[in-house]
Amino acid sequence: HRPVRGGETRVCDALELNMDPPLEAGQRFGDFMIRGLLGRGKAGFVYSADDLLAQRRCALKILCRMSSHDLYRNKLGFRRMSPLRHPCLLRTDRIEMIDGHTVLLMEEIEGETLYASAIGLKKLPPQQAYRRLHSLLHDYAVGLAVMHFAGLVHRDLKPTNLMVRSNGHGVIVDYGLVANCDPEFDPYGLRPYIAGTPRYFSPEALWEQSYTPAGDVFSLGLVMLDCLTEIAGSNQWLRRGEFDDWVRDEDERTIADAVSGMDESIPAQLRSVVAGMLTPDRTKRISSAEVVDMTKTDDNPIRLVTTHHLFGRHHELEQCD
Repeated sequence: HRPVRGGETRVCDALELNMDPPLEAGQRFGDFMIRGLLGRGKAGFVYSADDLLAQRRCALKILCRMSSHDLYRNKLGFRRMSPLRHPCLLRTDRIEMIDGHTVLLMEEIEGETLYASAIGLKKLPPQQAYRRLHSLLHDYAVGLAVMHFAGLVHRDLKPTNLMVRSNGHGVIVDYGLVANCDPEFDPYGLRPYIAGTPRYFSPEALWEQSYTPAGDVFSLGLVMLDCLTEIAGSNQWLRRGEFDDWVRDEDERTIADAVSGMDESIPAQLRSVVAGMLTPDRTKRISSAEVVDMTKTDDNPIRLVTTHHLFGRHHELEQCD
């Protein structure tokens, strides 16, 4: 069973507490005019807004009242992503205090969550749906590779933290749990707390509370497995009940059975990539960069090409095309 450790990450859950949205459409909020509510999650509410000073559209995330530790963690994850600029990653801007609220300013994504998009994919012919999912997997892997190259891990990949832009490309969002990962000084990313959504944890995150780039890859693999099985007509969740009651051997066997039992209508290449992402042993698991390479197609123009400023130096990522 998972070892019990103290200090688990606690976030004031706006969903479970059924909090009322703090702002309304048409309301002036600092130097912003609120256009409408885009969504809500555990940590707060996201609004579409007009920046009256910059004269442009943006998104505002209003954080809930939370412990000082959780507030610091959310702000730190946001700041860690600020140097990165890539179309597969949500662009962050700055943090402000407005009327007593902590506000995260970022780009507004025109599109929908992968969760909503996957429901729509079921309406397409299966092979067309699989091609779309193949392309999205490539985009998400590119975003992850950019983060991992910068020494960061996301730690909370799930269908609602992955979005599909209106142009059809994938983008990773929600940086509240982003952490540093130094392979030399902190190779296992061990933490004395739970961070993320157990439903999509890697084995090492679930049982050892170890957060590394390999764990992000496993989480993305679980998301893709969910989408593939749904498109194939099977909507069975792999993990049920409270994660405190899960047993490692049983959990790994359940996932392995789901991988080996993927519908044969799913393209062999896609099945192979997802199987590699869901290898229980992280030392044998494929990396985000390998997923990028394995999912490249001539139809997908987004490649691992970007320049970002980090710690006063410029790094150029590998050009894959």
